[in-house]
Amino acid sequence: FLATHRALQDDHLLLLWKSHVGKHESVVRVVYEAIVELAKVLSREHLDFLFNLMQKIPFDEYNSLTLELLSGFTRHAFRSLNPRGKAKAEGPRYGLDIFWEIIKDSSPLADLLVDEARTALIAQLREYECEDMRTLFLKNCTIRFEQHESVVQTLRVCQALCEMY
Repeated sequence: FLATHRALQDDHLLLLWKSHVGKHESVVRVVYEAIVELAKVLSREHLDFLFNLMQKIPFDEYNSLTLELLSGFTRHAFRSLNPRGKAKAEGPRYGLDIFWEIIKDSSPLADLLVDEARTALIAQLREYECEDMRTLFLKNCTIRFEQHESVVQTLRVCQALCEMY
């Protein structure tokens, strides 16, 4: 309600964000789901504010819920910012860059979470709003290939991207 009437402030978002800290997984899930739903109606400034909070989550605290939060938030943020079109490659990429970082061989996350991040990245890039970002991520793939870095994961992403064309 506050967001749709432009009365929402960063303090409100911070209170919502902090309400999950140290709580049971069921409470965390509800707070994350609320944030994802809220992303549908937030301004760019509020989306950036919430995403900055998400970026502060250390990788060693990531779990499936965290990846679901990033995925849902990113999907709804892109749709909110681009109601009639595609997200620009030079615009905010929110969770996409985090997923890209997670799928590196040097990722501290368990293999299962790395697979979930790769799946989330590919699913998001399949969305219409992310069509223009596909070329950017293909370029990212070529850079990783040239550096002989995370070749298997990068091949999987590259294959999925090529199938989208």
